[in-house]
Amino acid sequence: MRALAALWQGAGSQLVITDTARYLLTRIDRPLERAEAELLGELAPDEAETLRSLLQRILAHATDDEAWLSTR
Repeated sequence: MRALAALWQGAGSQLVITDTARYLLTRIDRPLERAEAELLGELAPDEAETLRSLLQRILAHATDDEAWLSTR
């Protein structure tokens, strides 16, 4: 669990992802797809897209990295 821990630094509270967490993120596609299907399974497509968009915005803000934002 420590590998996925994030550090909050400075007045801007920037989220920093460890090298180990980056590696684990490359291996998590299938488990995330299953979790997403289970979480979003009851939502209408437009509701699921709204939730996905909000989560992307939160990640972009927390990491100060716009790469999280969808280009769709």
